[in-house]
This record gives sequence, structure tokens and C-alpha cells, in this order.
Amino acid sequence: MRQFFRGGIGLPFGQRCVRPLADERVNMLTSYQDLSSYPIEQNKSRLCHRLLLPLGRYRSDETWCNDGRVGRTAYSLWPKAITIIFCVLFSVPNLLGTGAMAQSQHGAVPRINFVDQMPVGLEAGTQRQTERILVYEVCSVADGGTVNQVGSNTAVEQQKVSLPPALQKRIRVGEVVPEELWNLPLDVLYHKDGAKQIRLADYRDTPLIIIDVWSTSCAVCLREMPHVRAVSKATDGKMLPLFLTPQAKSDVERFMARREGDIWETIVGADIFLKLFPTYSAPQEIWIKDGKVFAITEYVYVTKDIVKDVLDGRITELPEKVYNGDFKISKPLLLSDNGGNAGDMLYHSLFTRYLDGIYDNSLRIGGGNGNKITLTNMSAYLMYVRFAELVNADLITTNRMLIQSDLIDSLKTLSSFYPENRKHFFSYELLLPPNMQGQAPELMLADLNRFFGALYGIKGEVAKIKRPCWVLRPNGKAIPYASTGAQQEAEAHGGVIDMRAYPLSSFVSAMKRHFNMLPLPILDETDITERVDIQLFTEMEDFEKQRKHLEEKGFELVQEHREVDMLVLSDIKTKKGDIE
Repeated sequence: MRQFFRGGIGLPFGQRCVRPLADERVNMLTSYQDLSSYPIEQNKSRLCHRLLLPLGRYRSDETWCNDGRVGRTAYSLWPKAITIIFCVLFSVPNLLGTGAMAQSQHGAVPRINFVDQMPVGLEAGTQRQTERILVYEVCSVADGGTVNQVGSNTAVEQQKVSLPPALQKRIRVGEVVPEELWNLPLDVLYHKDGAKQIRLADYRDTPLIIIDVWSTSCAVCLREMPHVRAVSKATDGKMLPLFLTPQAKSDVERFMARREGDIWETIVGADIFLKLFPTYSAPQEIWIKDGKVFAITEYVYVTKDIVKDVLDGRITELPEKVYNGDFKISKPLLLSDNGGNAGDMLYHSLFTRYLDGIYDNSLRIGGGNGNKITLTNMSAYLMYVRFAELVNADLITTNRMLIQSDLIDSLKTLSSFYPENRKHFFSYELLLPPNMQGQAPELMLADLNRFFGALYGIKGEVAKIKRPCWVLRPNGKAIPYASTGAQQEAEAHGGVIDMRAYPLSSFVSAMKRHFNMLPLPILDETDITERVDIQLFTEMEDFEKQRKHLEEKGFELVQEHREVDMLVLSDIKTKKGDIE
């Protein structure tokens, strides 16, 4: 009954109003000292539940929910309820007896279902969107057995034929076509000589046979058939197309009767081919050459040039049409090898909740194989700090950050050691191909803003802001700073590090880190590349001593206004401004 009833959360196109990414938005009217105590605003939008009866392709409507947003809901089919109940009662064996409508429990009957294929891309325009999936259901196969019956779609026309072992397994590209298949009787309609059955062996002397698997509901099949026949004509009969459908003879006859004389010879009821040559969508082309399966392809390979090259031996293989039957579109791609594996991944971006057993950490790997950024078990604040580090290492110091959100201030103080806080800790990963490495910071910021913007209503950016700074530059006096040593040396003693023969840029970077808690950032405007002998004072209260020592070395550290890059973290509606 799962094919008839789907309701509520289980509906395939979403039966609820679109919700925010999370129901947690820290209440900005309360104290921000303990984030775990913030009240949670509940999303009060109602769920829009409807009964869905699938009729080929799922359909959906827009429904207005009570919060003013538009939700997608399925058509209501309550007037059909009586019909559905009737189907339920008579589809369950022994519920109302084993009458004519109850399916026999003995003997696996192959059933061919043609269901709409979801759009799979724009291959060859939008042609793939009109293909049909062929679902082959055989109870004995599902139970791990083999196909042992051949049948058409209706009980009246069923032919139950025991199959030899050679026809109970898949035939792959490159394998010899079994004699049993060559001589298998196949029902045919509209044969030019009036025959009711044919065998593949009747055409064994043809250099190339192409079995074109089609369906009456496949628009691409019907459109391509004249083209296939034209290709055959261009080869002077060296390529013979055999059109084949697993559908019952009666179904095909009803279809052809509506075509007003536009009919063609076709094999019917040949569902055995769906097992021997797994066919999941039509059209599908099975190429037989020199007694072997030469190829199993999409229809696009049946062209005059390709067929001629195959006949002449210039083409020895063609790309095989494949289908991953284990793929579940309802599950994430590549997760547990769904649809492929990690080697198939080109671009990847994801967030997770807190992951137990993993410490907070960050990693960036770059190079010819691509670019990977991984952050584990971090708050939103820490993730924005790691982003800033990619842009400019100076931006991770507190005096190069502008925080305009009480919420973010609260996130700074949280520790993941306390389980009640872990709902505010996440992991993030970004994987890029080599040609996109330069876009890593930009793409990472977009991800953070999209995710945390929806979750908390916050955003981050790097912006130029005019503000007072400590500016380091030469003081115009004699320059005694140049080093006479040839080897870098550093010696620490009493809160001072003697740095000898170090580039000035290394000293300035170290000074920025040691004095990162200063209200004002330090800027280097010296343009000096020489190595220096200089002292670094490591205690915050010794900043004035540091300034005096720099003066002795021919520099000055003075306050002036500059426009500098700042990491700005704010609520979405907050505007950045100059800092005085």
C-alpha cells in the first residue's frame, strides 16, 4: 500500500511550509552571558498534510500557511477515497478471499511497469527528460533466485516457459550470444511477411544487428525510430534494426491502432531481454556483431558514421550505457557510496552538528589535487576567525575584528566541553577542484553566511574601515638596526627575546601577536627588508618599553588614522561604520 498512500512528512515534494534552517534563534532581549539559557522561538507554522495518490508523475500545488509563506502540497484526492479502499481490500490476498482480483501467491509473474523518469539533466537538449524507466519486477529474482519464466503483462496472454541455464544470467558486452537466445521464439507484430514469431537466428548472417528497446510511452523512442531506419538504409542492409518492447502484444496493438497507419515491425512481450540485458530506461541499443554483444549504448550512438566505422572495424568499442540500481535519490550523494564514491567528488560543501570524539581543529590542504578546508567542532565565531586567517593572518587578532552582535560575543565564550553548549558547535568542510583554489576564502564565507545567517541571523565580511592604528616607520635618524650576524638566533630572558639577524617583517609579526590585545592594531610602513638585531618585549604592560627600544633602533611607533581591513561580524541588519 505504500504505492497508494503517502501523507504528511513522507510526501515526496514536501507537504510542509518551508521552515528556517533551525528553530533556534537566541533571544536578543535576554542576557548574553549564558547562551544555553536563551529561550527558543518555536516555528508555529502548521504542517500542511494531504493525501497523495501517485498518478504517473507526482503533482503539487502551492498552499498558503498561517505564517504567510507558501508551502508546496500535493493535490487532495479525498474524493477518491472509496476507490482506494476498494483497491486495498482486493489487493491483499485472503483479506476478502482469493477471488479473481487477488494475486496468486504461487509462481513469480514478471511485471513490467513504465513509470516517469525524473529529469536527469540537459543531455542532448532535454531529450533525457522524456525517456522512460523500465522497472523489471520478478519475485523470484528479488528473493535471490533467477528468472525462470517469460510472460506478457496480462494473465490471459501469459506464456510460462522454462528457460535453460544460459538464459538465466546476464549477458555482458564482449560475451558470445548463447545459442539458446539465437533460437528463442519471439512474438512479432506487423512482420513484412506476416510472420507471428521470429528468431534472432533468422538474421544471423547480418553483419550488425541493433536491438532497439522501446516503449509506447517513450517520446524519444518514437522520434528516433525513423532515424534508426534511415541509418540502416544508408548501410545497404549491413545493419539491421530490430525494434523490441517488453510490453504485451495487446498493449502495442491498441497503441498502434491510434497511429492511423504509422506502424512498424516490432518484437513484443520480450521481457526476458530486460534480465539478460538490464534495461532501466528506453531507448536502449543492444549491438550484436560477429556473434557477440558488441555494445549496449544510448540511442545517440546510432549514427551513419559510427555504424559505418563499427562495420569497418575502425571502432572497436563504444561507451556502455550503465545504471546504478543501488542509487537512492532520497539519500545524500556519495554517502555510503550512494551513486559513487569519494573519488567522484569534485566540489563539496557541508555542515554537520557536533561530532563526538573529535577535537576542535582546522586543516587546509592545497596543491595540484585540489583544495580542502576542514573545520571540526567549532562555534560560528571560531569558523569566521578561521576564514579571516585565510584572507590575512593579521585579521585573527582582536584589534582587527569589529563585533557588532551581542550574540557573537556570547558565542566567543562557549566551550564545547559542556554538553549543553554543543548545539552551537558544528563541523564544516569545503572541497574544491584545483582550478577553484583561489576562490576558497570567498566560497567559504558565502557558506558561513548562508548557514549562520539562517541559523542565527548573523553575517561576516572583510571590510576596509578607517580607524586609529599604531604605525611603525623609520624616524629619519641614523639607522643602527642593520644586523651584522649571518645566522638567525633568538634568546629569551626576563620577558625579553633577543632576535639577531631576523628580517624586520618577522619581528613585526611577532610583535603583533604578543600585543594582540592592544585596542589599536599595529601597521608596518617601514618597507625595510634587511635583517635586524632587535629586542621583543613579551609582556603586555611593557608596550611602552617596546616603543622606547624601537626609537633607539631608528624607528617610531605613533598613533595615526588608517583605512585597514577588518573582520566585521554583525547581525544581518547592522551596518558597519568608521571607528573612532
